Amino acid sequence: MGKGAACTICGERRRAELRLIELHGRSHAFCHSCSGKLSRIDAVPPTLAGVRALLTRERRTGERRGEGVDRRIFPRERRVGERRVPPRTGKGDTDPHIALPDLEEIVIEIEAAELEPVEQTMVRQAPDPESEAPNGSA
Repeated sequence: MGKGAACTICGERRRAELRLIELHGRSHAFCHSCSGKLSRIDAVPPTLAGVRALLTRERRTGERRGEGVDRRIFPRERRVGERRVPPRTGKGDTDPHIALPDLEEIVIEIEAAELEPVEQTMVRQAPDPESEAPNGSA
């Protein structure tokens, strides 16, 4: 698995969970969960979009409450934002969603007169209390 690999279906990125599965003559990265679901399907759809639609776990796509009355004290939409990062699209090693600023190389020059001496802390092993024999004087 390459750096930045993600599950083709759900976007899982933990490398310990990913495995390469051959699907329609090509190798794709699938997580343990999605590959297990895929292995139990009798008729695999011919396209990846069809496989995604079949295996998707997104329950927030449609309204399940219907036209019922919202009985909450403070009604508000709870399904805001994405819980998972969408899978990467495009080619290359970089994530297209991350925009890196174009910065010039920064060089910091420090002269010897600007350096301050720093005291070093010496670390020693503590003496063994058992090896110290109690002496009779108090």
